[in-house]
Amino acid sequence: MKVIQRIRFPRDLATTGLYFTSDQPVSILQRGAQPSVELGRGEVLSLNTYMNSFFEKQYAQYTCLKALYYELKLEGDFKIRVYRRRFGVMEDHLSEHIFEDCSLARPVRVSLPELNSGLSPGRIYLELQCLGSRGLFGGGVLATDQESSRRISLAIIICTYKRDEDVKETVRMILEDSQLTERDFKIFIVDNGRTLAWENFMDDRVILIKNRNVGGAGGFARGMIAALEEDHCTHFLLMDDDTEVESEALFRLFSLREYENQDYAVTGNLLDRNCKNSLISTGGRYGVNLPLELVQIKNGVDLLFPVGVDSLLNEENPNFGGWWFFSFSRELLRKVGLPMPFFVRGDDIEFGLRIHHQCPGYQIITFPTLAVWHMPDYGKHNTVCKIYYANRNRLITNAIHLTWGYWPTVSVLSIKLFSAVWVFDYQFADILMRSFIDYLKGPRFLKEEDAEKLHDEIVKNGEQSLRKSESCPMSELMKKFKRHPLKTLVRLLTLNGHLLLNGMMSEEPVYLQGYGEWRKAFLRKHVIFYNRYLGTYCEYHMDRRLGIKLLVKWILLVIKGMFKKPWVNAAWKNSLKEFSSLEFWKNYLGLVSGDACAKPQEASPVTTSRRE
Repeated sequence: MKVIQRIRFPRDLATTGLYFTSDQPVSILQRGAQPSVELGRGEVLSLNTYMNSFFEKQYAQYTCLKALYYELKLEGDFKIRVYRRRFGVMEDHLSEHIFEDCSLARPVRVSLPELNSGLSPGRIYLELQCLGSRGLFGGGVLATDQESSRRISLAIIICTYKRDEDVKETVRMILEDSQLTERDFKIFIVDNGRTLAWENFMDDRVILIKNRNVGGAGGFARGMIAALEEDHCTHFLLMDDDTEVESEALFRLFSLREYENQDYAVTGNLLDRNCKNSLISTGGRYGVNLPLELVQIKNGVDLLFPVGVDSLLNEENPNFGGWWFFSFSRELLRKVGLPMPFFVRGDDIEFGLRIHHQCPGYQIITFPTLAVWHMPDYGKHNTVCKIYYANRNRLITNAIHLTWGYWPTVSVLSIKLFSAVWVFDYQFADILMRSFIDYLKGPRFLKEEDAEKLHDEIVKNGEQSLRKSESCPMSELMKKFKRHPLKTLVRLLTLNGHLLLNGMMSEEPVYLQGYGEWRKAFLRKHVIFYNRYLGTYCEYHMDRRLGIKLLVKWILLVIKGMFKKPWVNAAWKNSLKEFSSLEFWKNYLGLVSGDACAKPQEASPVTTSRRE
């Protein structure tokens, strides 16, 4: 018997609806390490949920699996019903089974229809009804007797910067899963902050690498280099350090890889760590409708409802997968190379586009239930360094992979910059211009600039005074604003008040939640940006001279860029082969050639530690 996926129990009450639903409150008993659900007579427990559905469609399409069955641990008398749901179609009742006098020690078997991608598969789930006075459901597995097509050795690469507790929790969770540890894997922790100690990971399967801080791209590249030195690693899994993940996601990744019908890059689902049933992304599409535009696929889907879970059957092909949970083969890495030295933001976008362009026909697939929880962007402060890296790196990515013209790209940047100036966020406008200036410098800039010093400078210059607020001024934030074409024209002609006399401006501040509300700042001297999710705010004040100076500087920069753009884009395109090479990264990271996994006493400034 080969287990494909396990029926999972919720880790906390907040996520119960992602695992089980019932006509009565779900009562979970904890007997040692093995939880179970207690049911009374007639009560029904449904697995019509995100975590415990079997996504037949994806397994039929992407694997060679055919015959599958459930093995369930039951105590008492039960009726088991098997259902299939398809996107936009009423559910089908596939089968029904009666089991009497069940014992948790003797699992019962429920077979599923043979997988066939040509029969409009969907997702399959079970309903368990207790027929006696009391029953227990102790979990189960979905399994097959079919031999796997290949043996997988997985290199799990986690890049971290001073998020020690999150990383230790992720590693602990992986190592304590007894079934997962039967698989072949190694965990490569790349510590850019140099704050972790080997004593935190006393296990032969964990390799701790002290790395100089060249960002997430540098950390993941360092981990890939170390994993390449382990000749037996067939696949890689990249994971952010601040994600919350269950070991089941890795277990199911192994099963998928062992039965996949061809080589795929696999991206996991990103869920909201603040609202755990809300989907943030199943992968992304970049630069499809507009230059610099990033679209998170299925953002905001509520996975508590069956229709939301059904929507995952309708796949939208992403052109990149986020490195919160992204897996690919050693063979693919050999073809496309290592990441660009982007420091942070956008390295996963460029890598995904590179796969599309260098490997025609190769697919990046999104696989439901390979899920991690992550802090959403709305719950984070939009720092200056994020603005700089996101825009600089997307401009470089456009130059390498996309065909958007100069003026469409500049138009998008201009809208961002003008909107920032019109709400008096001059710092945003200035850093946006810097990202454009550094992109125009060409590839030599990335090679010659000290990434750590540049980052420290941007962080230092971009510090903002954030204040906590005890109460959210919702009445101010939710004030209705009516757009009027003539008034909008006046705002544009006066640079949203920058060209008007001081006496025409009000001292009363206006509350905003985003740059899209710039019209509200007209005839005001002060703006308060409020983040109701974080409960923080920052104040911006009108500076006519600085605002006009920035706009003039931007116009001159756009004119200069018009003449530099053709050769700059060609230079970036031609630099990809060098920047993604093993030789470049070993030199960039300060590694001794052929000694990527040196012992601590032999390596400087990069060290790798493992138990001897």
